[in-house]
Amino acid sequence: MPMMQIPHSLKNTICRSYGTSGAKWLEALPGIVEKACQKWRLKAIPSHFALTYNYVTLVHRENNTKAILKVGFPQESELYTEMDMLEIFDGQGMAKLLEREDAMGAMLLEYITPGHTLRTLQATDDHQATTLASQLLTTLHRPVPAQHNFPHIKDWAKVFESIKKYGHRTITPTHLTQAQVHLRELLESTPEERLLHGDLHHDNILLGPSGPIAIDPKGVIGDPIYNSARFIINFWDTRPTQKRLEHRIESLAKAFRCPPTRVAKWTFVDLSLCHSWTLKGQPDAKIEPSLLTQLEEHLNA
Repeated sequence: MPMMQIPHSLKNTICRSYGTSGAKWLEALPGIVEKACQKWRLKAIPSHFALTYNYVTLVHRENNTKAILKVGFPQESELYTEMDMLEIFDGQGMAKLLEREDAMGAMLLEYITPGHTLRTLQATDDHQATTLASQLLTTLHRPVPAQHNFPHIKDWAKVFESIKKYGHRTITPTHLTQAQVHLRELLESTPEERLLHGDLHHDNILLGPSGPIAIDPKGVIGDPIYNSARFIINFWDTRPTQKRLEHRIESLAKAFRCPPTRVAKWTFVDLSLCHSWTLKGQPDAKIEPSLLTQLEEHLNA
């Protein structure tokens, strides 16, 4: 295979997250990729993807069809829950898992064509992007397996208490306490908990031949309506205006057949989670407060 280049973005993330162990893994990564290619008889093409936590590259299989090779840091539990999720969904609404090798932290995935992310559509037509994603967001859940290693949303929310000590001016202890109150109320009123994707935003939804397809599942147990939250809070370079936020909340509440307030509360919880994870990794990070403020205004209206 051609000489493998590891992007600085991946190096920085791995070293910051895993220290010496991460640096050793980066040194071993070319060998891991080569071993996976030999095991599954693949011809790798130098990666052109934006990489942060995993090495992802396009490959050609022995039958000359395309696939995606993904290799992750082997001590990261989400790598294995992702593979478990992909096996459970078996190509229904998610990219199909073709092969897995836990010891290498490697998986071979279906290649989605045309494969453009929903973010490309959102940049020009937020309304259409939301409409297109609605069916996927409302149906991408499964019964909780009898035996599993998936976390519950309550497990994720433990980060709130550890972040309160930072006293950040954007996400204050008051905000975090309010997120905890909303979470408690939502969990108590959830009719049935299901296995959810856990990270459904525009960059994790690809346009496939028959409609949108999800990639990169985390796997988490909770209220199916939580699937809408991560999608709602992602705006990137598009300003999160109150009008656009209201439209997303109203559209997805209609799709889930639930009160808009419930969608908004899950969104408040999830935005607070995302801010908390950012602060946990970078205590001095700058956090944009406008969306959190708009959600508060929506809930207090």
